[in-house]
Formats: sequence, C-alpha cells, structure tokens
Amino acid sequence: MNLPDLQFTPAVGLRTDFPIGVVGAGGIVAAAHLPAYQRAGFKVEGIFDLIPERAERLAARFPIRKVFQELDDMLRDPEIQIVDIAVPPSAQSQIAVEALSAGKHVLCQKPLAETLSDARLLVAIAAKENRQLAVNENMRWEPAMRASRYLINEGWIGSAMLATLHVNYREEWNAWPWLEQSERLTILYDAIHPIYSFRMLFGEPTGVFCCTGRSQEQRERGETRALITMEYSERLTGFIQNSSQNPSGDNFATFRFDGTEGSIKGTLGIWYDYPVGRADTLEFSSKTRTGGFWVSKKLEGRWIPDAFIGPMSALMDAIVTGEEPENSGKEHLKTLQVVEAAYRSESEKRMVSLQEIV
Repeated sequence: MNLPDLQFTPAVGLRTDFPIGVVGAGGIVAAAHLPAYQRAGFKVEGIFDLIPERAERLAARFPIRKVFQELDDMLRDPEIQIVDIAVPPSAQSQIAVEALSAGKHVLCQKPLAETLSDARLLVAIAAKENRQLAVNENMRWEPAMRASRYLINEGWIGSAMLATLHVNYREEWNAWPWLEQSERLTILYDAIHPIYSFRMLFGEPTGVFCCTGRSQEQRERGETRALITMEYSERLTGFIQNSSQNPSGDNFATFRFDGTEGSIKGTLGIWYDYPVGRADTLEFSSKTRTGGFWVSKKLEGRWIPDAFIGPMSALMDAIVTGEEPENSGKEHLKTLQVVEAAYRSESEKRMVSLQEIV
C-alpha cells in the first residue's frame, strides 16, 4: 500500500530575515509566537508592551535586542519591517492602522477586528498603503488540518459529504478579563478556528444556521456554547460543536470528514490538556487507495507552537512575491462573514444566507 507522507510541521518559506517587531508580551506571545519564530529562525528585532517589565522578561528569554518604551518608537524604527500584533481586538485595529501607515507589513490576531466593517477598513488601508496584511489563522497549519487538506485535495475521500468537528473542554475565560466581558465570545474567539479551517478544506458555504447557549452560573457575558451548521448545498454539510464549559475534566476534540470514496478522522490534541496539549491523531480510509481499511499516521509537531510558524512564513513569502497570502486580511473577511451569519442566525432563529451579509 503506497501511503502519502503526511509530515506537515510548517516549513519556512522564501525568506526568514525580515526584521519583526512584536506588539504585546502576553501569554500567547511567550508560549507560541516567540518559540515558533525562534524554531523557524525568524529575526525578532524588537518588542513592546504597555507593561515594560513583561517585554523585558521575554527579551531576555529569547533573546530580543530591542525593548521599545513607546509604540511610536517601534513604528519609526527603519529596521522593523513586520509588526506582529498580539493584543485584544479593541486595541488591535488602531495599532494596525498606525503600523500600516508607517509603512510596515502587519500580522494581526484573529479576529482581524470586532466587526466586519472595521475589518474591511483595515483591508482597504493595507491596499492603499501597498502593504501586506495577514491574520494569524494558525489552525490552517495545525498538523491534523494540514494533513486532512492534503488528503482531500488529492482525492483520497472523493467528494466530501459530511464534515463534523466537536470541541468540548473547560476554559477559564477570567484569565482574559476583556474576553469575560465580551458580549460575543465562543463564535468570534473560539469557533472561528474551525470556521476558517472548514473554509480552507471545503470552500465557501452558502448558508449558516447557529444556536448558542450559556450556563446559569457562568460569569462570562457572551455565549459559551455554539452549534454551527454550514450548508454547502446538497453535496456537503459542515457541523461544528464548540463548548468551553466541560464540567467533568474529560476534554475532547474530534473531527471526521466523510466523502464518497472514504473518510478521515482524528483528534486535535491541544484541547485535551489546553494549552499544553498533546499530539494530534489521524486515521483515514479510502476505497481506492487503502482498500477500505483504516490506516493511522503519526503526525509531527503541535499546534502550539509549531502552527504559528505558518502565518508569519506566509506573510514573508507574500512580501517577496507581491501575491496575497492564504491568510490575508482580505481572505479573512470571508471568515468574518460566516461569523456574522452565525450570530444573525442565532438572533433570528433561521438559516442565514451568506449573500445577506454585506
């Protein structure tokens, strides 16, 4: 049996030496951004945080040559070519505008902005300034999703019919007070990962149906459970179940993609012991390629930090080629359209066509 090579630890691209300035020195930068960039050989030239001591600690740990005392100092520095923003969305938009206007290329966190209209404004500013704007859609480079993408694109399961992804874990949202107070929570900040992953794997849905939930005792203002159906006409249905209220400690995250010729299934390790995680698992069966037998493949790398190499590498390649990266701000607008459709569906209790989201 001739099995494919499914080792998808993200490789660096055309260049690695664009000097990066990181805005924010919080937990995700320490756990994911900087370890990934160090592993890839990227050049992190400077870092800024509103709490200088946090930036100084990370600069000493990785190491980083410059600790900027003011954001303007970073944006005026001619050596900084890419600004990697890792702050809450309420602050991200203004920083991105200033960075783009200063002639920097920008990598933003997801969501690009809190509203679709604000995100469109950022995309327009990037185009006006002729700068690349990318979004840290790191699940695109998550090992199991990248392997699934290869198998689907190479025809191992034929035409996709049903895509399901179930995430059920316990998240202490009070670790991020701004998220705990957000009126939009699970869809915009958590389920957005599988939403853009389904778009990567299967293309654009025609409609979205969504219902959400919350527990009586939760402190969070926003929804902590979401069930999202993505309709792709009669040929394919996508279903995402995302809950951050697992009370039992038996976290799980599973996916299964069924097609006319076979299936792919597995687990997403990060949610089993979040945020440390474990390795993903992957199995696949194909009528024509495996004789209908299930085959398991070991996957190298972890979502954190390895998948964080991909978004930055794609941005650097786009700077070299002038082409739009797969995680561009413009592309991300389509993800935010699905997010908006999900919230409208939940509010109006009906299937919402993507054509309604303008």
